[in-house]
Amino acid sequence: MLYQANSELNTVEGSITGKSHMDLLLQATTNKDKLLVLLSSLDAPCEVRDIKAMAIGNGFRRARTLNVSDILAKATPYAVNLRNGWQITSLGRDYLAQRGLLSPNTGQRVDSPNLRSSLMQVANDRTVGFLDEAIKCHENRLHRAAVIMSWIGAVALFQHHVVENHLDEFNEIANRKNGGWKSAKTANELGQMRESEFLNRLSEISVIGNDVKKELMQCLNRRNSCSHPNDFVVGEQTSAYHLEVLINNVFTRVCALCDDGNTLPGDDPSRPDQPTKKSSSQGSCAYRSHCGPSTSDRKS
Repeated sequence: MLYQANSELNTVEGSITGKSHMDLLLQATTNKDKLLVLLSSLDAPCEVRDIKAMAIGNGFRRARTLNVSDILAKATPYAVNLRNGWQITSLGRDYLAQRGLLSPNTGQRVDSPNLRSSLMQVANDRTVGFLDEAIKCHENRLHRAAVIMSWIGAVALFQHHVVENHLDEFNEIANRKNGGWKSAKTANELGQMRESEFLNRLSEISVIGNDVKKELMQCLNRRNSCSHPNDFVVGEQTSAYHLEVLINNVFTRVCALCDDGNTLPGDDPSRPDQPTKKSSSQGSCAYRSHCGPSTSDRKS
């Protein structure tokens, strides 16, 4: 068993050849290859101090004085530096497999370096943590769970954004178009509206455009299919596409609204009906702290 400094990091079953981990480290001829062998045994990003501890624990004592970050940075595209540490990519696993340092069969886990790199565009740690959990579901082939988890987070972020920036105009149009709607004051109360109707109201107050709404409606339909027992099959590509749409059109866009002036990326600042940012003395809007899902059960 490979020594690990962080007990939360687990080895990937079936990803290492029949040789012991120590044998693989001895067989690797360069520091780069040795570090990639260590990363290949993990299912989560690993910080430099933990990489060094793992290396030393497996007999690679020279790692104590190595500039691990520099070596791995020069190993691009075989490894990627994420917010919470270094992680090997699928190209890195192929590289090791070609050298007999890793079995071509990497087990059941799917690498998603592009999705993980997208996490670096999201500023709030709670949002990153929630997205990281959804991406882990995808990487472990729990594709239905990845679809559901990411959708819950996206809707929650929109709900808190509306509460902080567009609540009056949202309630005004909802009172006109949704019979019996009681003006909401909190994100939980917004969760009482059917999510398809919620997306329509977001479009009507120009929080999202029509093209984005169409894509999000497809994500909602996919979430609905995944949340009920049926014969609907979600594959790796569909799961990755679903996550990519939400990261690019919800998570990073809403965070960009906090940091980047008065409009969302792609919006026309000359249009008076485009969304505006709620001002604050810190230069970011107040909903930044509400990046996790609300506790209410949402209706689709």
